[in-house]
Amino acid sequence: MTKKTYLLKSLRDLDIKIIDGDRGAEYPKSNDILKSGYCVFLNAKNISDEGFVFTDINFISFEKHSKLLKGVVNTNDIVLTTRGTVGNLALFENKYSFKAVRINSSMVIIRNENSSIKTEFLYKVLNFDFVKNQIKKISYGSAQNQITVKDIKNIILPIPTLEKQKDFLDFIFLWDNIIENYKKLIEYLKKYKRILLLKISKPKIENVKIIFEQKLLKEICVINIGTKFEGQFKYKENAEVPFIKINDLNLPGNEKYIVKTKLSLDKKDIKKINGKLFNKNSIVLPKVGASALLNKRRILSSESVIDNNLLCLTAKIHKCNPEYLYQLLLTLDLSKISQESAIPLINKRDLSNIKIFIPELDKQNKIANILKKHDELIENRSRIYKLLVKQRLIISNNYFL
Repeated sequence: MTKKTYLLKSLRDLDIKIIDGDRGAEYPKSNDILKSGYCVFLNAKNISDEGFVFTDINFISFEKHSKLLKGVVNTNDIVLTTRGTVGNLALFENKYSFKAVRINSSMVIIRNENSSIKTEFLYKVLNFDFVKNQIKKISYGSAQNQITVKDIKNIILPIPTLEKQKDFLDFIFLWDNIIENYKKLIEYLKKYKRILLLKISKPKIENVKIIFEQKLLKEICVINIGTKFEGQFKYKENAEVPFIKINDLNLPGNEKYIVKTKLSLDKKDIKKINGKLFNKNSIVLPKVGASALLNKRRILSSESVIDNNLLCLTAKIHKCNPEYLYQLLLTLDLSKISQESAIPLINKRDLSNIKIFIPELDKQNKIANILKKHDELIENRSRIYKLLVKQRLIISNNYFL
């Protein structure tokens, strides 16, 4: 598409409404938020960088909904997040069957009333880097990023003719189709994995083919707490031994194996303060804070040191396959043993005494191999999915050049 086929115009000039939610005296308070009810009351978790996500939904009653004025989401409305995570967009399509939906105070509705602009095209354009970069520039706030309705109205969009809009949508539809199919495949693979994990966590004690024994977790692995490093101790970036903190579990690429860390240590420094070294293939998990309840389990890809906010479980090789131990730990809900306090805490003793079912070692090896290959399949498909999304974005961004 050449520059002659489109015009640059602001949302203000395009007869596109930007609608705030109702922020008056009747704005829902915490005790008005329900797990089920008449009207969906959108929260930040419902608007991702890929559109709507309705896995964690808040509701308000019909009575509360009736008292509010602005902020009702209609079919073909676009919802934009304006506070905290700024710039996420979602198109409300007619496939959603809720009785009523409202935005909260950290969102706005973008409503297209311009007959010369296709709403789906508008949604795609708002996701272009050209627009995202504008949103980054106009967002402000030290504690929490936000953007105003006034600023949103000044966002510039490339608007071609209706014919060109249709050409673009036909073209990008092919990419969207492929990406959606990959997304569904990954969801199916993960669902199947959950079924497999359920079978090893709650097996029949006497199966025709496999006999599971009940044991304490401490019988099949050694459980340790990490080392507390403080004082004049110096961390490094490229030393011999990776130093793992809770935040390292969230780094891209560390979804199963810890392959990179922000900090590392020299062995001589570790020895000075009697730091603990943990073997490759040990499993680490958070011991304290909200992360302790989020089912984060990671495998060490090399000999490592961990800080004292993490627990490390090392399989007793003659009793437990390390990969099987990892998969088994994914099935444990540690919130059941978390100490009741302001900050969640997993006690080493309580973890050690959890009862689990486990088969003999040769069966563990076979089960672990199946689950590992399944993880590799999910990882491979996820990598392709991310590449497809990235490529679609590049193509979209360059379509107007």
